[in-house]
Amino acid sequence: MGINIGGIDITDSLINNEFRLTVLEQVVDRLLRSAPPGILTAQDMENIRNEAITIMQKKYPAAGITKKST
Repeated sequence: MGINIGGIDITDSLINNEFRLTVLEQVVDRLLRSAPPGILTAQDMENIRNEAITIMQKKYPAAGITKKST
């Protein structure tokens, strides 16, 4: 068993998320190489990030996940 913080098994989450992120990065790279220019805008990326934060907040309500201002 790994380290558990706020109901999250950190070791399992890190390994699982790194694998999933690597797969997703490769898929997105391939899709974007074949997509017309401008298919994914900066606003699209911002919306995707906001949606991801909302999903994570629901999944890990005790973790205190928030979006940092940049």
